[in-house]
Amino acid sequence: MSYNFQKTNVLVWLGLGLVAGLLIAGFWPSVPLHAVATDKIETFSMSTGPVDGDYEAVYFLDHLTGDLHAYVIGRSAAGGFAPVGHYFRNIGQDFKVNGEKAPKFLMVSGISDLSRGGRGGNSAIPSKAVLYIADVTSGMAAAYAVPYSATAHASGRYAESPIALICGFPIRKVAAPVGTGPGKKGKGGEGY
Repeated sequence: MSYNFQKTNVLVWLGLGLVAGLLIAGFWPSVPLHAVATDKIETFSMSTGPVDGDYEAVYFLDHLTGDLHAYVIGRSAAGGFAPVGHYFRNIGQDFKVNGEKAPKFLMVSGISDLSRGGRGGNSAIPSKAVLYIADVTSGMAAAYAVPYSATAHASGRYAESPIALICGFPIRKVAAPVGTGPGKKGKGGEGY
């Protein structure tokens, strides 16, 4: 008798706990989760980040050439899924890459709602994701965004345009060559 009573008692408490958990979950505010991914091998990086709504871009950076490509995958006009947009830029000029020192790039994406105001017409808006690229050789970093057009995507038109440079900024002070600091004659001086 005592065994059946304990078994029934456990089942009642388990059921009450389950009902309480479902009630709490039903009233708890839901928070959407956003995930991005970044990976790198010696001379190639890739990252993901949202562009608008449920769509995201996948970014590829070739460290040897400085070519940055982004593709947005979505429903194609022919049916099924395919790239619906290709965005590109060579970042070599942004980082003033020359043949003297090979750049050492780092890349990661983040979420930044840059311009969500005027969404009318066919105008492209910056993607929700901002792509941050840093060159530890030059001590500079830059932020980029895909100029995404939801109207073009919805109409089934394939979009192709340059990736927009938002801004560049120093990440550390680069040491000046010996004998070229403040008050010294020569090229360079202090700089970022």
